[in-house]
Amino acid sequence: MAGSPERVSTIDVRGLSVPVIGVEDLILDRLRAAAHWRSQADEEWAARLVALHDHSLDWPYLEAQAAAERLAGTLEKVRKRAHRWTARQGPQPGKD
Repeated sequence: MAGSPERVSTIDVRGLSVPVIGVEDLILDRLRAAAHWRSQADEEWAARLVALHDHSLDWPYLEAQAAAERLAGTLEKVRKRAHRWTARQGPQPGKD
């Protein structure tokens, strides 16, 4: 499973325990896809996740991982996009 093992949560789905990576690692995964494949859809997903979880994200972890993987520029771009959305009362698809 991708991501930091310390950040994995377990949720119950119909009686089954399902491990789920942390939001920060999910954002990093989308940043990788956005940078590597030049995927606008993955960049948008990363921005949406940041917009939805901004105040609960572990920013030092996210920034350190992004820097280590040479994704700091992509993270900053995504963060600005998310902040534009939230400044307008929440994410608005296709209107940035």
